[in-house]
Amino acid sequence: MKDLRILLLEPNAAAKKLETIMLSKIPGVKEVLAMPNGIAGLKILYEDYGISLIVSCVHMPLMNGFELIRNLADSGMLSIPVIMISNDISMHEQVMQAGAYEFLTKPLSQDRLAEAIERAASMLL
Repeated sequence: MKDLRILLLEPNAAAKKLETIMLSKIPGVKEVLAMPNGIAGLKILYEDYGISLIVSCVHMPLMNGFELIRNLADSGMLSIPVIMISNDISMHEQVMQAGAYEFLTKPLSQDRLAEAIERAASMLL
């Protein structure tokens, strides 16, 4: 696992800053691009094909996590693993059925996040 470019979608500024720091500390992560919503995230994906994986909040303005996954599927980009995050554990089954690679609950721990990134990165070989 090396040179991962992660797209982080998080509407909360404080959480986005913390999650960016956490992701940056994971061995093999080269860059974290943080955006506030799914629409901004899709724009990055359409312009930059070097994204390794996506970490996205389920609840976002303009385009939520479910809409993001649907757009990725429609665009043929669902091969990029999507790790969805939420403070609502009841979203787990829905998120996985929608096509997410993994679901993590907030608050995130460094260890759980790193393990999820490592598992998702192993799919990229």
